[in-house]
Amino acid sequence: MAFSDLSSRINRMLSFETPPALGPSPFNIANNYHEDSNPQGIIQLGMAENRLLGDLMLEKVRTVDLSKVSKSTLVYQDGRGMADFRRVLAEFLGDVAKAPQKLDPDKIRVCNGVLPLIANLLCVICDEGDTILIPTPCFGGIMRIMGHHPNVKYHPVPLSNKTGCDEGEEVGLTVEQLESSYQEARQNGCRVRALFLINPLNPQGTLFTREQVLAYLNFCKRHNLHAILDEIYLAGIYDHGNQLSSSILSIPEKDVPDLERAHFLWGISKDFAYASSHCSVLYSHNEGVLQGVSMLSDYHTVSSLTQVALTQILGDKEWVHGVYLPAFCRRLQEARDAVIAALDKLSVEYVRPRAGLYIWMNLVKYMGCSTSEEEGSLCRHLVSCGLHIHPSSRFYGDEPGWFRMIISAPMPELREALKRLSTGLLSYVPTATSGKP
Repeated sequence: MAFSDLSSRINRMLSFETPPALGPSPFNIANNYHEDSNPQGIIQLGMAENRLLGDLMLEKVRTVDLSKVSKSTLVYQDGRGMADFRRVLAEFLGDVAKAPQKLDPDKIRVCNGVLPLIANLLCVICDEGDTILIPTPCFGGIMRIMGHHPNVKYHPVPLSNKTGCDEGEEVGLTVEQLESSYQEARQNGCRVRALFLINPLNPQGTLFTREQVLAYLNFCKRHNLHAILDEIYLAGIYDHGNQLSSSILSIPEKDVPDLERAHFLWGISKDFAYASSHCSVLYSHNEGVLQGVSMLSDYHTVSSLTQVALTQILGDKEWVHGVYLPAFCRRLQEARDAVIAALDKLSVEYVRPRAGLYIWMNLVKYMGCSTSEEEGSLCRHLVSCGLHIHPSSRFYGDEPGWFRMIISAPMPELREALKRLSTGLLSYVPTATSGKP
């Protein structure tokens, strides 16, 4: 629907096609599950919220001391982010990524959320109509934000959904695939400006290796592309195995093929169970990018009181590294193992996650055929059984039947969700039977 009295810009944004929501929104549902007050409500495991660490984070937030806040905190602040906050962020990110060099606080920019930060960054490095290469399936909000204000196109690079990956096995993305997708986009008349990588991957919960990241960065250098590395789950890697950190921050700066075109993104919401903080971080060596994002960030600043609170929280290294992060990784691994045990009993295939708040599972065996329509039918049936999870269409996947389920819920709720998943799958009657895998 177009609105004749509104701008062409907003009409374009309103008309941007996103995959249909096949379940209740977590923002307006009146029937959310609660173990005591509403045990028959719908368990919402579609949105990637970290509710496993809410108790620790709330306890820490309540210790924040605002008594020392001065009048200077109440006036406009440095648009790059407050100096103390950027210093603490540099130390924290360097520690978590095991960076071989100290991070420079002056190369940090703070924004009110990763999606607004992505929009700002794309406005800086792209013209309207430019194209970004992005492996799929991936978090669909990125495509939405690309198509909104920046008006940038995406060209998918399909990933293979390999189940049961062993430790150290590489994610199925090759440089040859990138080259093929790049040439395909060029032949379609697209001007490709960047490669967007999510590491750890969402929805798969797996990691690129350091060797892969370096290979992708070399690909970008050959074609003069920017590399945008979204590492919002950086601290949520709970199963490192023997793999070296593959964060862009963990690579010695001298080894990064094109340091000026490699940009790191991270946010508070996932790793620190604090989605409402709306705080994200850009780390870049490109002065033009930093200046451009700073200018646009005038419209996307983070409250000074939020920055003060997060400075105290992240600055407490004893709590962060001695209490919070160990508990985070332990609880995530326990949740992952509980989910895997339940899926094994159902003979459901899955990608074994090592990071993030979710698991990527293949429910095709319970569907009559591998189609988007059947995927939607199963999704709605699961909602009727009291469980909402997201299907592959929400992640621009090309293999209907895959679903992402959030595992970062309190264990009693997660166990109930697994019961409902089992009930829903075993009671589902396919609407079609042709083309069954």
